[in-house]
Amino acid sequence: NGKGDIMKDFMVLGGFLVFWIVLNRWLLPYFGIQTCMSGACSRPAQRQSINLPDKPENVGPRRP
Repeated sequence: NGKGDIMKDFMVLGGFLVFWIVLNRWLLPYFGIQTCMSGACSRPAQRQSINLPDKPENVGPRRP
């Protein structure tokens, strides 16, 4: 039954395509993973700043 097999193959391919779109558009961004489909590719990457102590004396436990 060649016609049924071809239709089944297209259904599996279509199901995978729908799953891929849902995963990248809504599921991954919901969990904090940015994708191009969520708009992350159109924005410049954000860098996090790290607050470092200005002087070496400010590092470590305080002494009386």
